[in-house]
Amino acid sequence: MQSEVAACLTSLEPVEERQIGSFTVFAGERGFVCRTGVGRVAEEATKLMAAELSPTYLLSIGTAGGLRLDLEASDLVIPRSLDVAGIAGFSTVTVDPPLVDMAVVSAASVGLPATTGRCVTVTEVAWGPDEKSALRDAGHDIVEMESYWTGLVAADRGIPFLTARVVSDSANQSLPAIPNVFNKDGTTNQTALVEHTKEHPEAMPALKEQAQRSARAIGNLRTFLDAFVPALAGAGKDRP
Repeated sequence: MQSEVAACLTSLEPVEERQIGSFTVFAGERGFVCRTGVGRVAEEATKLMAAELSPTYLLSIGTAGGLRLDLEASDLVIPRSLDVAGIAGFSTVTVDPPLVDMAVVSAASVGLPATTGRCVTVTEVAWGPDEKSALRDAGHDIVEMESYWTGLVAADRGIPFLTARVVSDSANQSLPAIPNVFNKDGTTNQTALVEHTKEHPEAMPALKEQAQRSARAIGNLRTFLDAFVPALAGAGKDRP
């Protein structure tokens, strides 16, 4: 999403925007940020980026819904494995252990305790506690909509992979259910948002609360990346 991309850019400055295929890419001295969009389109984006840019590492960065009951909004989670729900025939993707360790150390260096666990990528939004409860019962800690597809490409190509997610809504919190609120490229569908608030003005307090939670989560994500990306870039220079 736009806010997630913005959180990544401060650690790469200066950046230059360009297009690779239909995807917007921000090129910086330490790496590239691609706005993949929401859902499985991330797989298409990652395949294209891997082919065009030959990355040393692949990362999936953003926010997530908390499933574990002890996770609160703004908590940083570094998954060790990823699954996908709602689609048969896909196996678990394992995250690169040295990158997980590096991420945990980087987070601690800026006062952000990081927890590890299992992430599940879904095809439909987990709007509230009922959907989250079912995913938690399946053994998952956080939920989002892209990381598995990036990790799958990384595994197929043998590229070390990491995902880092900051919780934007906890297990007992609901997201404002606005149909089609995100476009496929990850931008906000302003028309859908405006029409929903016109028809449901009672939703405004919930939207405001979620926006505040998301802003705090993005702030923590930016803090983490400002520590982690330089460490990762240094490690990448030492690779053969």
